[in-house]
Amino acid sequence: MRRLRCRRLRREVSRRNLRVRGALWLVLACLERIASASCDGITYEDYEICQHVFTGVLQPGDSCALNIECESKNCVEEACTMSCCTGTCGFAVVPPGVGAHCDIATSLFCEAGAYCGNDSICHERLDAGATCDAFDACGFGYYCAGYSTTTTGTCTLLPHLGEPCDRGAGCAELGAICDGVCKKAGLPGDACTSFHDCSEYYDCKDYQCVAFPTLGERCTIQCSDGSICNRETYYCEKALPNGATCDWDLDCASKYCSDSGSCADAPVCI
Repeated sequence: MRRLRCRRLRREVSRRNLRVRGALWLVLACLERIASASCDGITYEDYEICQHVFTGVLQPGDSCALNIECESKNCVEEACTMSCCTGTCGFAVVPPGVGAHCDIATSLFCEAGAYCGNDSICHERLDAGATCDAFDACGFGYYCAGYSTTTTGTCTLLPHLGEPCDRGAGCAELGAICDGVCKKAGLPGDACTSFHDCSEYYDCKDYQCVAFPTLGERCTIQCSDGSICNRETYYCEKALPNGATCDWDLDCASKYCSDSGSCADAPVCI
């Protein structure tokens, strides 16, 4: 789903339904935030930093697929169970401000600069040193250190290269990895003890970061030339054609595994 949303985003920019208005570092930070997201329905629209990057140009009544395409940031969709649903741009909906009711479960998110607390009330994002009770409670560049479902945390500056870090929170620099301390991700030839030491595009083999294997070679996780790692034989094989049974998008040459579990062309919203 996240890959489908990213394809939609790229397409809408190319169709000029979206304008990129942010500085380069904002664009990169937004993309990094998307890349590190979990598959739980959260999208780039839910991240405050991404709200400063793209702006919609479609007017009320225009056909849309994403909230962010609309100048009002409100794409109204009818009930739809398909992978690709379109709607119509509605009028602007003012998000709840500080002190107002919010509900993440129903996508009633707070205005920029605020977060939805455990009490379902919008609060101002917290400054350094403040006690926090949610992962996103702190201001940009900070995280809620020590927070868990049973304990509160403290808003703490994200660590930089060479500084101690919490693997669950990550590091301030894009591309850095947390291994007790923040460090640059390993590239081919760099020393490693596990794949965690290498860039996400490389594996760790014989204590060195290396490219993932290619067609016909042994594999453990993934392959690097468009082939797929067969999880029964553990050899790189050709990606599956449309109609073949699949488990996830990377199994398919089309990079899309449909809800019915077969490779197909990715749906396109028009």
